[in-house]
Amino acid sequence: MAKRNYTPHQVASYIYQYVKVQKLADSLVCLKSSPYKTSLVDHSIRTHAQILRSTIEFIEKEVPSEVRKLVNTNPSLSSLESLATNTLLEIGAEKSSDKET
Repeated sequence: MAKRNYTPHQVASYIYQYVKVQKLADSLVCLKSSPYKTSLVDHSIRTHAQILRSTIEFIEKEVPSEVRKLVNTNPSLSSLESLATNTLLEIGAEKSSDKET
């Protein structure tokens, strides 16, 4: 199988997605640990988690494996996706328990 040549712009765009994932995950962790639990913070947490998941899906579907091999992600994409998914599940559980009370 022949290697495909990528333009510098394409590679930079792919790498940017990894940077975006790391920054979103960092922000999500900070928001979750915030002592201020307001509806705006809850909305921001949900939004960050959703964008994090969709960006990871984009990376997994669109970023070529040749480029993915060059990027060392720590923590791994799967652990970041788990963070996003678990956060959304927690928010959903909190919302349903709020409705019960």
